[in-house]
Amino acid sequence: MKNEVTSCVDACLNCYKLCLDCAHECIKMADEHMLDCVQNCLDCAELCSLCARFSATDSPYAKRLCEMCADVCNACAAECEKHNHAHCQACAEACRTCAAECMAMA
Repeated sequence: MKNEVTSCVDACLNCYKLCLDCAHECIKMADEHMLDCVQNCLDCAELCSLCARFSATDSPYAKRLCEMCADVCNACAAECEKHNHAHCQACAEACRTCAAECMAMA
């Protein structure tokens, strides 16, 4: 794999993990104000997983998927940045990194 593809896949997989961690921690809080965060994180995790797989296999659809992944990552980061929880801040940072890597691929 080319270096930029490897970087994108790694960023997507890291974001996937941290989004799932964030969603899980938010669910445990049982706070209805965190529902948007949970939904954004779950959506972002699914798309990051898919983007990593498409990029790793050099799919002809990877570039378009990377564009969408960057958009969703930025939206997830914006939501997580609203909350002063360590898991939300870590997720937001991973989302911003992933968005940048995906845009480099798009």
